[in-house]
Amino acid sequence: MFKSFENTFRSIKRHKRRFSRNQPIMKKLFFAILIIVSALFLAGLAVDVLLTHYITSVLIPRTADQYGIDRASIDILKPGLFETVAGQVRLGDRKTDFLEIASIKICYTPVGLINRHIETVIVNGLVVNAVWSDNSLVLPGFSPPARVEEDKDDVSDGTWPVTIGMVAVNNVMINVALGEDIFQLPVSLNMVSDNSNMQLIDGTLRLYPRGQEVTVNFRMDITGNSISSRLEAPHIRLGSLADWIDRLGVTDADGLAALSARADLKIAPPELLAAGFDLDLTRGGIAFQDVALGPVDDQTPISISVAGSTKKGWQVTGSAMTVSGPFPLRLSGFDGFLSAATVNGKRQGNFSVAFDRSIRATPSDFGLMVPINVDGAIDMENTDDSWRIALSGQQSAPDSAVCQFKSGDVVFRAPVPGFTLSAEGSGPQTRVKTAVELSQADMDAGGEKIALSNAAIRVEADITRSTDNNPAVSGSLRLSSGKISAVGQQAEIKKIEIDLPFCWPGSSPDRGGLAVGPLVWRDKDLGALTGTLQQKGKRVEISGMYKPGLVPGLKGDLSGTLGMDEIDPAVDMTFHLRHPADAAGIDLGRFLPQAAGTVVTGGLDAIVEIAMANGLPAGRLTSRIDNGNVRSAEKGFDISGIKADLKIPDLLSLKSDPDQKLSFNMATLGDIQVTDGEFEFQLESTRTVFLEKSGFKWCRGSVYAEGMRISPDRDVYDLTLYSDRLNLADVLSQIGGIQAEGEGTVSGRIPIRYAGGGISINNGFLFSAPGEGGIIYLSKTDILTAGLPKNSPQYTQIDLAREALKNYQYDWAKVLLNSEDENLLIRLSFDGKPRQSLPFIPDKKKGGFVRVENGRNGSEFMGLSLDVNFRIPLNELIGYKRVLNM
Repeated sequence: MFKSFENTFRSIKRHKRRFSRNQPIMKKLFFAILIIVSALFLAGLAVDVLLTHYITSVLIPRTADQYGIDRASIDILKPGLFETVAGQVRLGDRKTDFLEIASIKICYTPVGLINRHIETVIVNGLVVNAVWSDNSLVLPGFSPPARVEEDKDDVSDGTWPVTIGMVAVNNVMINVALGEDIFQLPVSLNMVSDNSNMQLIDGTLRLYPRGQEVTVNFRMDITGNSISSRLEAPHIRLGSLADWIDRLGVTDADGLAALSARADLKIAPPELLAAGFDLDLTRGGIAFQDVALGPVDDQTPISISVAGSTKKGWQVTGSAMTVSGPFPLRLSGFDGFLSAATVNGKRQGNFSVAFDRSIRATPSDFGLMVPINVDGAIDMENTDDSWRIALSGQQSAPDSAVCQFKSGDVVFRAPVPGFTLSAEGSGPQTRVKTAVELSQADMDAGGEKIALSNAAIRVEADITRSTDNNPAVSGSLRLSSGKISAVGQQAEIKKIEIDLPFCWPGSSPDRGGLAVGPLVWRDKDLGALTGTLQQKGKRVEISGMYKPGLVPGLKGDLSGTLGMDEIDPAVDMTFHLRHPADAAGIDLGRFLPQAAGTVVTGGLDAIVEIAMANGLPAGRLTSRIDNGNVRSAEKGFDISGIKADLKIPDLLSLKSDPDQKLSFNMATLGDIQVTDGEFEFQLESTRTVFLEKSGFKWCRGSVYAEGMRISPDRDVYDLTLYSDRLNLADVLSQIGGIQAEGEGTVSGRIPIRYAGGGISINNGFLFSAPGEGGIIYLSKTDILTAGLPKNSPQYTQIDLAREALKNYQYDWAKVLLNSEDENLLIRLSFDGKPRQSLPFIPDKKKGGFVRVENGRNGSEFMGLSLDVNFRIPLNELIGYKRVLNM
């Protein structure tokens, strides 16, 4: 241990002798270090005082004033020779800060500062507060002055006032207020320059919408005056961005999206050189209002790609997808190309869209039945103060099969319509024109074929933007068509013309015109509709008048509104049709040749109300017939005093309310005459009528029938008429062709069958009530003996009955009715006695009675039962076949 101390002491002595020899050099080094430390201390003091004062008192106020910032403040926490740390930074107005920074760290060297170079800048806790108002982003308290006109073309010389090696911005939050909602977007940014003059800058921008990462990598080449950027978002769940997407007009979005985009730009002056993006959407879709885009199946994504440059042009392509909404379609794909602008600003391009056959979930769904392709052309032109664009399209193969749509049982066929769309503008003025033309089309609906020719829709509009950038639109809509024919019904509308001026905003542009018709049916003019249309805000008011055609005295008027209720059409229309009761009669032969001579008179008042709300159509009919009459002397029928009320609350189903009323005062059909007819019925559909109950007065008694359903699907009907206290004499007069008088009633039932266009009566009977007899007086009874030889026993028996029934008192009576082929067999049975002697005496040789002549006394019968059978042609009785033929 002592030896160690001795060695140490000797070493110190040697160093002391050596230091003594180098003492002048050490003194100089000491003073040099002292001077450097003093200089650094003085420089640090200068930086602390001068730099802080410069930043807070000169740089920040000058910059804030230059960029229109109301209030700006910064806290310098740690200034120094090699780094400066700033605390809280605030920029904004007196109430709100649009920019907040928690801290900024700037690293540098004194030599670097002399050369205007900073090593790193690190920003932490950056918050941007903005407001979306009037379609623009507003930063509270930030209103930079507009650049003067002559500075617009200034180009930087490519040098920076200060160069920075690396910039990192961490923990960034962008807050955007939209009304009462606030959207937040976390962001981070890193930029690195790989040379001292910062001519080449690489950066990465990361955005985290709803926790999902979107990366943008970019390179800024100051020497090359360009920026190249690439965006990658491989996994974006659209459902998590639903509230953001709603602000873009998208009503629904779901699925997984993969987006890749790129852009190359020129820095000064700013110019897009090339760009493109690729979008794939799987397991979901996007809806705009009532139109939705979706994949064709779960394994095939929706793919859309756009790529191009300002030198070569732009190309867009799309994969197969479905389009659902008012008109669901299935796209096989689409593509288009737009050339680069020429020296004079002209561009040309083309597009093609392929529609595949629709897959219909149910037979009632709307769908395209055959694939079609539509090709079109694009023509664009722009100058310094004006621009123009035009599109036109048609089916790619006009000679191929026409497009065919089907919905339920309705099939629509037509060539793909040609269309044109053009727009041109200068400054705040824009004019738009579009036209769709269809040369011909036909539609099959429920077995009826409807043909359309020369239809066209044309729209012209002028759009003007005011100083506050709000648009005003005015123009006109014109719709026209040639003949619309219903082939099976032999009906057609000769033409349709609609001219509607419109404006927005505004409520009362000029009136337009409406002309429909004439409506022709079997070469007969049924009239036309003319009127006016006028826009009233979001609705169109319609007023029209029916011009009579074939039916004299018939008048009608149309009134109502058309418009939009949010996204659905809104319709409220009323058509009022009137025919006065005292107008001249209408011969149905004008409409049906076989009904010639049948004249109809009477009053008609019908109101048809049509409405559409929330996408659902509805219609209502209320009608009344008063004092109606239908007469045909040739056909042998006359119905007078007709009254009817019909209410149909749903015209689409054509189902009326129950207990609808129909009545008449008198109806004559051949020899049959009935009065006071009353019917209650219900229209159950377009093909079915349910006759709930019916009744009428006949032969001074009553007849009623049970309910019966009438449908064109049925060919056989069975109807039973129940008769109550019919006057027997009147019954024999009307159904037997016999002139009869007397008192006494019969009741019973008459079963009637209609089959194959013919009427038959089976086992019909009428009986007098027990204990209630009567008196009958028959005359003109030649029909009873018609066809019998006068010398035959049968003739004598019937002749005796004829004489007895001329004045006969009966205790009971019975009438039996049965059909035999085209005839009606009538069997009369009586029990009673003649009220006077008969010109007949017994014939013992022949065993009967013989008529006596020349005033000889006849015989008194104290009791006589009679049975009489005779036949009459049923058609001649009531003339029903003449009516059916009509």
